[in-house]
Amino acid sequence: MIKAIAIIIGTLAITSIITAFLVGVFGYSINNDATPIAEKTETVIEEEKEDKKVETLDIPMKNTLKRITKKPFGIKVSPNDSPVQPEKFSGFHTGTDFEIFEDEIEKDIEIKAICDGEIIQKNSVSGYGGVIVQKCQYNDNPILVLYGHIQLDSSTKEREIKKGDFIALLSLANSQESGFERKHLHLGIIKGDQINYRGYVQLEEELSSWINPIIVLQKELR
Repeated sequence: MIKAIAIIIGTLAITSIITAFLVGVFGYSINNDATPIAEKTETVIEEEKEDKKVETLDIPMKNTLKRITKKPFGIKVSPNDSPVQPEKFSGFHTGTDFEIFEDEIEKDIEIKAICDGEIIQKNSVSGYGGVIVQKCQYNDNPILVLYGHIQLDSSTKEREIKKGDFIALLSLANSQESGFERKHLHLGIIKGDQINYRGYVQLEEELSSWINPIIVLQKELR
């Protein structure tokens, strides 16, 4: 009897040691669920994120995701290495380019406001052609939204506009209002309230002054 109890105690002790080893080293627990503990934690965090109300911005064009085919946020380009040829710029892209489809070359393409806010600038800027800058709030922080390569004379809004309102039409390809670029929208989201027209930066860490548009539009794109 004493020998049997000793065997049971020894077995339990060995099991406890093995369990502690597996949990501590591999993140697994001995039960019917072999899911790593770390993975379970990430799942809980993701579920909590879904439960919270996350502020999102609206999409600027229809079929938004399908239009990101050349220059997403952060891509590094140079005249010798770029998805767009010929390429005249170098550096890390501070915005996201939304391209047109083949059947839209001659069509009027409407750009919509991605947030509620005030239009603070309408200018012609080198590299962009027509640019509209809108002042908004995102998660209680100020941001500036830059809409580039657009027809300034098509914009009828002067001050306050709402998310989803018409902003302007895209400029025609290789025109002065497109900055002599292809027909597309450059969407930049600048942190803070100081206008920064740079479409490219030379150091990757400088991208921290901008927000990746796809991150804040993502929920709207699902």
